[in-house]
Amino acid sequence: MDVDVVYTYVQLNDMQLARVKAHLPRGKPVPSTRFRDQGELAFSLSTLRQHAPWIRNVYVIVANLEDQIPTGLGSLNVKLIAHSDIIPPQYLPTFNSHAIELYMHRIPGLAEHFIYMNDDMSLSGNVAISHFFLSDGTPNPKWGGWNVPTRPQNNAHFSASFNANALPGMQAMTTHIAHQAVPLRKRAFEEIHTRRDWTAFVTGTSGRKFRDRADVHFVLVAVYLEWHRNSKKSKTTMVNMLAGLFCKFDKWSNRHNLRGREYQLLCLNDSSK
Repeated sequence: MDVDVVYTYVQLNDMQLARVKAHLPRGKPVPSTRFRDQGELAFSLSTLRQHAPWIRNVYVIVANLEDQIPTGLGSLNVKLIAHSDIIPPQYLPTFNSHAIELYMHRIPGLAEHFIYMNDDMSLSGNVAISHFFLSDGTPNPKWGGWNVPTRPQNNAHFSASFNANALPGMQAMTTHIAHQAVPLRKRAFEEIHTRRDWTAFVTGTSGRKFRDRADVHFVLVAVYLEWHRNSKKSKTTMVNMLAGLFCKFDKWSNRHNLRGREYQLLCLNDSSK
């Protein structure tokens, strides 16, 4: 089974900052912690080389190929994909991760089976394809410790999960996927785009420049389409641990008994605190 990895990446340099400000509602601050580059992508790529050598190709989705070239790509077979390569022009520019995720499956040459990672995700132990996919190719995600909201939320991400559950004909979802490296199949996204009763939700999410409470979390939808298609229970054995990049890591690790334990996936993300 061929498996690729897809990252989404934004580097908030001066030119990109000007683009962001031009599309923000007046008075709304730039969400700098969502766009600030602390070298997470380079570190994450280095852990792929070490712990998942079976990965076929790595694709990094960037806003453009002029001023959005990540550093530290190393010797991995990394391919840069501009938003304009996969997203219809009427939706560009976009800074909305929910919209960008909707078009990952359009990457030229992307394997049917792929793993979606944010640049704050890093492997800390050896992993196999079986950590992400069952033998028949069914994505095998790690389910989170919280439930899909049952009412609208103020937070755009959580509200998008609620909206996913409210799609016409969608089988009721209860448990949310964890913040993780998400195993996916292209065919699920192709189904999303061909569902006529979901067209308005696809175009609505695609057209919003920033994450919005009206968005739909279509990655969550893609996972559930595959899972309920096969009516199987998760057999995931991969353990992940979430951490903040700017926390006092020594103190944090003692508190959570991190030392002396083996974790295969770490989330080291930026924080304004």
